Amino acid sequence: MGLLLNELITVVLLLALGLGYIVFYLANREEKGLKLIGISIGAFMIVFSILLILGNAIFMNMGYSGCAKRRGRSDKEMLMRKQMLMHQQMMKQMQASPAAQAPATKR
Repeated sequence: MGLLLNELITVVLLLALGLGYIVFYLANREEKGLKLIGISIGAFMIVFSILLILGNAIFMNMGYSGCAKRRGRSDKEMLMRKQMLMHQQMMKQMQASPAAQAPATKR
């Protein structure tokens, strides 16, 4: 879900970047008053979109997309590690319990 959301955000930011370019281009064709406003809005949209796209890429590469993916572990590796830890805990509990040290009863 996180990866799909990240891709959606990137697409929206790229569309905003393109829209900023279109506003900037159309503003260059206008007269003085509207030209300054259009160039300002277009430039702001372009710069803001680029900063957000770069920020999104940097944060995703730093590992904010998920714990397992950040460390380079697959889901299968994480499951195996979890099972191994559960097995170790169970073995410690068995060794510590007095019932495990008592001899088995005869039938």
